[in-house]
Amino acid sequence: MRARIFPALLGLVMSFPAAAANWNFLEFSPANSFTDQDWERMGPAMDGALDKAADNDTRGWNNPQSGAYGTIQPLSTYEARGTTCRRTEIYNNAGGASGTTQFDFCRQEDGTWKVAPRRRSAPGAATWN
Repeated sequence: MRARIFPALLGLVMSFPAAAANWNFLEFSPANSFTDQDWERMGPAMDGALDKAADNDTRGWNNPQSGAYGTIQPLSTYEARGTTCRRTEIYNNAGGASGTTQFDFCRQEDGTWKVAPRRRSAPGAATWN
């Protein structure tokens, strides 16, 4: 199920060693408090935003049982290495924490979306490819 791909990708991002990628801030992120049902509700909103939403349109999700909610907003669409990519802003609120982050996702040959890796163009300047 494609809706399960985003949680798996986010889990991958969150599993990088903190010393190498400085991911300590995720300990206090809303995603740290998500229930399985929160992930299940967020997944279709993510898929809909990446697959169908126009740039700057927002897709929302919520889970009345846990009180968690969020939005996904594609900010721009571009081509990178022959594939479609989308810079996306994600806002979530869960477990008393809220936060906004941006990721670039690129469509894979099988139609799924994968978080695009960051690359450094100059010391101290992070850019997305």
